[in-house]
Amino acid sequence: MSGPATMARAGAALALAWLLPTVTYLLGIAVVVPVVVLVGTAGLLRGGRTLLDRLVLALAVLLGATCGGALLFAVWPFGMHPVAVGGLALTVLVLVAVLTGRRPTLPRPDLSDLLTLGAAVAVAAFAALPLLRRSRTDRLAVVLAGEDLSRHLSLYDGIRDLGGYAFQKWDAAHALMYGGMVTYPQGQHMLAGLLDGFVRSSGDDLGSGLSAMDHYLGSHVLGYGLFALVMVWAAQWVAAGVLTPLRRIVLTGVVTTMVVVGDLVGNLVLNYTTTVLGLAEMALLVAVLARGVAGTRQQLVTIACLVVAVGFTYYLFLPAALLAVLAWLVVHRRRVLRHRVATAVTVVVAAPVALLPVTLGLFLAGQAQALLRGGELRPSRDHLIALGAAVTGAVLFTRCRRARIWRTYLAVLAAAGLLGAALLAYQAAAEGGNGYYANKALHLVLVVLLVGLGALLHLLPSPRRGPDPRRAWLQALAPGLAAALVVSGAFGLVRGDAPYRPTNGTTWPKIWWFAQRRNDVDARAIDRLLAMPAPPADVAVIVYDVDPFRAYFQTLFLGTFQRRSGRIAHGLYLGPPVDEPDRLGHQLRELPGPVEIVVASDDAEAHARQTVARYPDRRVEVVRLPS
Repeated sequence: MSGPATMARAGAALALAWLLPTVTYLLGIAVVVPVVVLVGTAGLLRGGRTLLDRLVLALAVLLGATCGGALLFAVWPFGMHPVAVGGLALTVLVLVAVLTGRRPTLPRPDLSDLLTLGAAVAVAAFAALPLLRRSRTDRLAVVLAGEDLSRHLSLYDGIRDLGGYAFQKWDAAHALMYGGMVTYPQGQHMLAGLLDGFVRSSGDDLGSGLSAMDHYLGSHVLGYGLFALVMVWAAQWVAAGVLTPLRRIVLTGVVTTMVVVGDLVGNLVLNYTTTVLGLAEMALLVAVLARGVAGTRQQLVTIACLVVAVGFTYYLFLPAALLAVLAWLVVHRRRVLRHRVATAVTVVVAAPVALLPVTLGLFLAGQAQALLRGGELRPSRDHLIALGAAVTGAVLFTRCRRARIWRTYLAVLAAAGLLGAALLAYQAAAEGGNGYYANKALHLVLVVLLVGLGALLHLLPSPRRGPDPRRAWLQALAPGLAAALVVSGAFGLVRGDAPYRPTNGTTWPKIWWFAQRRNDVDARAIDRLLAMPAPPADVAVIVYDVDPFRAYFQTLFLGTFQRRSGRIAHGLYLGPPVDEPDRLGHQLRELPGPVEIVVASDDAEAHARQTVARYPDRRVEVVRLPS
């Protein structure tokens, strides 16, 4: 094609890149733009046998590119406005097409795509239906079962309000949220907030606090469905060489089942939104490292984007990701050395960006102290060991060991295992046990093992060859290994201390499906509190109750929904324990500006007024919550 013709097409494409976001924004359907960006990215990539393969690879690139590119939003004048972000994204795609000379092409969909999508939709339905079939008060009761979501919601809401990462707008961010969240990894919150602008077709409509909760819960549910999609796709991607239609169905069924009924569903129940996305990104990284994509440059870019995404989303997994990438570089050193310049440029660009959140967290916020935190999740050691023995045994003692795909996979598994072992050892040395983050690392090991579950298919006859009598003993092991996995899983279900039974007599799936983990008392109270006239934005609102923990929860969530988290943070998080008798007095001493104390009983009102009387110089109003 001639130069003028190429320039004319490029100019038309650039005009369309800005026209599409503008028109869809004005029509209230800006949510179309992210879909176009995903499809456009997939069209410019190469590799993948089916349409879903290409879309998932495009997703891997976009996750990291968006997390890193979002650093721009805080410094340019447009913030996260859908037209500006959509126009920029489509402009980048046009420029990439012009510079590389690639025309957008997509492979055809396949029946295997429908199988994978069906599994993901089923998991998303499992995640969504318990919330959709309940009232907003009931959803609030589920949210109030733990306090973590309040802080994540305030960070997500704050990023939308700020129009960029919180750590880039330091002073303004502290006015909106608890200071500890300003340096928290914000990739998931940024992605959710950015997509919310397209869903609302608005750059400044944040909705009410309860509306923000519903939208953030929606991102959590869809995120778990995306996690299922990635897990099923990654397992098939790595095991593609030995898959037949029947084996594909079985592999999909096993992985999907583990995502719904195994240890991993605890992340859905406990609203660990960042963990879910971080695990999905690591599953993508495992698949891309093990099997790879078309072209070394595209492989390097995809790996770099996923490492950046992990660094911004859940940097606890970053050491395992970096070790895994190092292992890939060693295994594929000849391929890499043929592209020294591309490799060097990728590392120089991606490394500082990926390390930025962990640098802020460890050196500015001192988040390393949180490694000793306790938690509720405790993966089944029995099932983890059985699954690990089965997968590693299949890799080491079958034809897998001669395949570069599986050698690379084993190196990635070792990287994840080293992270888990290091955190378990640190926990044991520090306090004689294991805790929250060590178990999160074990969840990562479980994810890597499930992605490599296809190694067990190598115990069966090759789909391209007849039975091999020399390997008859290996093929005879397949039913035994499958039985061992089933038995270990059943053993974990029966044992009272297994994670399948996080509390006596129930399981994680039951807790989610039947909303067994809920806080109805505080949910009804929050409903009544939100029905009261809200004071001016500069007023710190404190809920006081004779039950100090109830007062803490209600103050925390009311502040989140009224967007006063930053206003009350100093009095809420710092100072004496929650059950300190004079905690209300501490709050009145520490909180600057006017304060409103909301009480619901005579005893609480009497105590609150006695405390207020000790501070006559403070502007404090005691308000009775209507019955």
